[in-house]
Amino acid sequence: MSRFIADLVRERTHASTEADAAAERQRRLDALQRVFDAPKLQISENGRMPNSDERNARR
Repeated sequence: MSRFIADLVRERTHASTEADAAAERQRRLDALQRVFDAPKLQISENGRMPNSDERNARR
């Protein structure tokens, strides 16, 4: 009888762990999607990063 109960508990724990893992994966994918959908920042100029003097000159 105790083996039967232990198997039931193990199955329920395993099922909830899989559901939690799937929910966590979906949450992370949603967060990444929000980052990728954000407005793009214009950082480089003419294909290169500006130095500090060039950045300050724009202000």
